[in-house]
Amino acid sequence: MSDRRRFPRIEMAADVDVETSNNNFFAGRTRDISIGGLFIESREALEIGSTVGLKVRFEGQSFHLMCRVAWSLTEKDGVPCGYGFEFVRLPVHAKRSIEAYMMRRAPELFLDEPPKPNRLAPPSRIPRPRKPPPPLPAQDG
Repeated sequence: MSDRRRFPRIEMAADVDVETSNNNFFAGRTRDISIGGLFIESREALEIGSTVGLKVRFEGQSFHLMCRVAWSLTEKDGVPCGYGFEFVRLPVHAKRSIEAYMMRRAPELFLDEPPKPNRLAPPSRIPRPRKPPPPLPAQDG
């Protein structure tokens, strides 16, 4: 599957309660999250394009989010093992919490991108090893 995501994402394991449009409920676990949506591991049958309500708990908070089922991940036999959900409405407080979480985890977020040098950082204060003094000339006596 090609990576067509519009937003950077980061791993996140959180408990989720899912409510489908026909009032079915099931529990799941997130695998990753971004400002645009999240992935939930689940074997439940969901229709692509359907709208669901999610109750996500992480960082000591609980968020109620409306999402659209954007895509599914299936095993070789066609059984679903997870779904990508796109946020329909992301409340400001939920967006801020996700952004704060992603910033705290930022070093893990861009592992494939080399770190940029910090040109404002002071030079290293670690002393450099000195060369040993040259040997003294031999004295004839």
